[in-house]
Amino acid sequence: MKNIYKLSIVSIIFLFSSCFLEEEKLTDNVSEAADITIDGNTTYLRGETESIVLDMDFKESPSAQIMEVRGTKQLITSAGNSEVVEIDPLTSPTELVFDQNDLFNDLPVNGEVLSEEDLLPGDRWEFDFTIVMEDGRELKSRNASDWNVNFSCPSDLAGAYIFTSTGAFGDGSGGQTGSYSYTGEVTLTQTDEGIYEIDDMSFGLYPQGYSDTAPSGRIRDICNTISDLGDTDQYSDPFTINGTVSEVDGTISLTWSNTYGDTGEVILVPVQ
Repeated sequence: MKNIYKLSIVSIIFLFSSCFLEEEKLTDNVSEAADITIDGNTTYLRGETESIVLDMDFKESPSAQIMEVRGTKQLITSAGNSEVVEIDPLTSPTELVFDQNDLFNDLPVNGEVLSEEDLLPGDRWEFDFTIVMEDGRELKSRNASDWNVNFSCPSDLAGAYIFTSTGAFGDGSGGQTGSYSYTGEVTLTQTDEGIYEIDDMSFGLYPQGYSDTAPSGRIRDICNTISDLGDTDQYSDPFTINGTVSEVDGTISLTWSNTYGDTGEVILVPVQ
């Protein structure tokens, strides 16, 4: 009986020792890791951007030193993708500058060097980074292992617009019951790059047709193509909005609908 008791005590001590050693080993591994942070461009604007700048910083400790950071770049387009091209290894915190040659000449797509005129919304540059520690370990950053720069166009739609709106009243179930035609004024307020809030996304239907509060909502402009951001009215009915912007005079043409059944075709003319 005593031998069994002694054996149990020894087993418990061994178990606790093993757990302590395992925890200590895990803690040491964590303390020996390092990381990088990146700050910089996330958008390339047609006609405005001349280079992409990424500021890279090293997060190290005396026991966790980075030997180098290896990187790659690739151009992703709707017509195809470039090859993955290596970036010169980085051995210290630095500012990475990618000029037009780096972004286009180095990254041909289907054997052809593109220009910004060939790119479309949704195209992007993808940068990928791997940390190489002094002990030879290769790590992926917890914060910045990859970085995307999206192609887009400058947007300047903020301001007041006179609208002409025609469409149909909804029946509450997604169908229509009758037609309408209204005119009025709305204001587009920029809230972010290419994002605008409209003070009445029903374009007169709610205040003039229903004697109700005008619902506000947002639209996104990417290279003169308009889309909604999934906003809802005060009754939780989602709005779908699509349209285009004229490069000639800035007139915006929209179609919209909601799940109640309301629909509209709208022309927005900038107030001069």
